[in-house]
Amino acid sequence: MQSLLKTQFRYFFPVCFFGMCVNLLYLSLPVYIMVVYDKVLISFSIETLTNLTIGVLIALAAMGILDYFRSRIMIQAGTDLEEKMITPILTFMLKDAALQTGRGYERGLQDLGMLKNSIAEETFFRLPDLPWIAVYIAVLFFMHTTLALIVLTGIVTSFIFQFFLRLLIKKRYVLSDIILFSGNRSISEYLDHAETISGMGMAQGIIKKYTGMHMEAIKLDYDAAAYKAGIKSVIKTINTITATAVFGAGVHLYFANEITSGIMMAAIPVTLRLFYPLVESLHTLKASIEAAAAYKRIRTYINTSQSRATFTLPAPQGKISIEKMTFVLKGKTLLQNISFSVEPGETLGIVGPSGSGKTVLLKLLLGIWPATAGKVKIDESEISQWQNEELGKYVGYHPQNTELFSGRIDENIAGFKTVVPENIIEAAKKAGAHEMILQLPDGYNTWMEKQGKNLSGGQRKIISTARALYNNPPIVVMDEPHAGLDEIGLKLLLQTMLELKKEKTTLIIVTDRINLLRNTDKILVMNDKQAVSFGASHEIMKQYKIQ
Repeated sequence: MQSLLKTQFRYFFPVCFFGMCVNLLYLSLPVYIMVVYDKVLISFSIETLTNLTIGVLIALAAMGILDYFRSRIMIQAGTDLEEKMITPILTFMLKDAALQTGRGYERGLQDLGMLKNSIAEETFFRLPDLPWIAVYIAVLFFMHTTLALIVLTGIVTSFIFQFFLRLLIKKRYVLSDIILFSGNRSISEYLDHAETISGMGMAQGIIKKYTGMHMEAIKLDYDAAAYKAGIKSVIKTINTITATAVFGAGVHLYFANEITSGIMMAAIPVTLRLFYPLVESLHTLKASIEAAAAYKRIRTYINTSQSRATFTLPAPQGKISIEKMTFVLKGKTLLQNISFSVEPGETLGIVGPSGSGKTVLLKLLLGIWPATAGKVKIDESEISQWQNEELGKYVGYHPQNTELFSGRIDENIAGFKTVVPENIIEAAKKAGAHEMILQLPDGYNTWMEKQGKNLSGGQRKIISTARALYNNPPIVVMDEPHAGLDEIGLKLLLQTMLELKKEKTTLIIVTDRINLLRNTDKILVMNDKQAVSFGASHEIMKQYKIQ
């Protein structure tokens, strides 16, 4: 991730170059004033005045154009940064969220937006203007030492005030941002469960809790803004006093014949330009503090996922083997010493009481969570050798909770990959969803609301099954796909199982439905985080007297 951020420094040099040109062209203004006062007002030469005025106007116009191009470069730098970082950030966020041991970094896109905007708005890239303070101080020393010392005193005093301002407000702005993000995340969660909240009369309690958090953030923001307003006024006052002092000292030095009237007047725009970077940085102080915190978070979290070269493995035949697999999370054993194997084309049923570890087993089998000990193999390759995206081409997954997403039905069935209509229809027919989808207002183009709320539970189930079957994966994993289905839905599910068996697709299904278990080749019985029985289906059913 740091390498991606470092690539943005290629914009630093053109920005510095344009900044140098802008600051050099600005010097044309004090030079113009100096020449007019020292030469033109004495010679009364209209021609000289005209030529000088045209020259300075051209220089100032060029300065404006170059400043525009510098801004355009920074906008491009921010856009380029976003384009390069959005994929790795989203990849990490999704992978991190899937892990039980994830670090909970949910604000990657917000942090990226802060970083992009700070660059596009030149929050950080105004820094190249700061060295020009030394150049302008040197110009003032050339004019007269007294003028330079007055301005230097004002600049140093302003820097001191701004330094203490940053110390005062940094923690407040960062903490306020964190609280607001946490509150907004909570509100999103509450909205997802609005029906439950309304039915249980929880609304006022939740509103009170959120309002308390929000007001705490507002108080922090208010305090920081108050400090900023006060010190900003002080710095502006110092700026005005310094400019006035330079003018007064200049008049005194002119009376003493130590400087010319041109130098006396030219010192004013030089003084004002010296304070320009300081005043500008005050406007973007909050953005720079928040962007610096965002950069630190991105660098900390995204660097934890190191990319590694992977060898592209051939498409699996469908053999799955688990060898002495154990999974421990936060000191608690969730699975212990699990071993079994499934040959290509076989159907494995997994049964057991609630909390026995069935869903955890599937997540380890799919590579969503890494095993603490033991091995998970697809064909002869350990699952750790597969990238998730690559493995996803060959494994269809129907989770326990039907997780559909905002978008068209065809996009959901295709898993938001390339939509191939023929493959989508084939998967839908195999899942028994085709006729149902055609009866919807827009068929396969029907828009699904968040979590598919505009569809019934059974409809969501069979669409989820169709998604698991998209592109005919050699391995299909289903976690209680029967839950919530009516008799028609159960018949469709059974037909799907028979169709997969006919196509020699390896199927692993968690179910307690006897009619589904009868159509499996092997059964794994789990209890208390362990595999207590494993074998041919007819033997296991006989052992447990399942009719």
